[in-house]
Amino acid sequence: MITVKENFSSRSVIKKSIFISELSPISSEERAAGLIEETKNKNKRANHYCFAYVLGDNRELQRISDNGEPAGTAGKPILDCIEKNDLSDVLITVTRYFGGIKLGAGGLIRAYSESAEKSIKKAKLFASEKRQVFKISFDYGSFDTLKYFFKKNDIDTSKISFGEKISCEISVKSAKASLSLRKLQIF
Repeated sequence: MITVKENFSSRSVIKKSIFISELSPISSEERAAGLIEETKNKNKRANHYCFAYVLGDNRELQRISDNGEPAGTAGKPILDCIEKNDLSDVLITVTRYFGGIKLGAGGLIRAYSESAEKSIKKAKLFASEKRQVFKISFDYGSFDTLKYFFKKNDIDTSKISFGEKISCEISVKSAKASLSLRKLQIF
């Protein structure tokens, strides 16, 4: 899955209309709704707040809005840019300040596509692999061996606590989870 870690924005002027595109990472529909509302609040005088977002490992959740633009001329072109770049867990909003010149359907599609694509090109994209988290505990005598095992097998540790035994959470790439857990059983 390809996504972003931080927000990226771009600004374009097309036939006197200003288009502000913002690409943001999201993890839920609630987060997307909050960011869309923030965009509206900081651009109160804008004419249109169009968006598209995609969520899920298989990009199963998709939403778009033309927000008053002719149907299919804003949200769909933004979504097409997200899909073309294989992005997921992202929101792109494109805010338009109307400049007085009508662009027509084809012009709007190009303007919204170019605006979305511009923020994607500025973004630092990365491939994200899903991970599974497990809680484990072990004896103190195994600590150094397990630290080496975790490092060698790309297993992240967190929430380490020292009591009668050492306990922690481990994060394993989903694709390697079953193999890593089988290897851990020898400790």
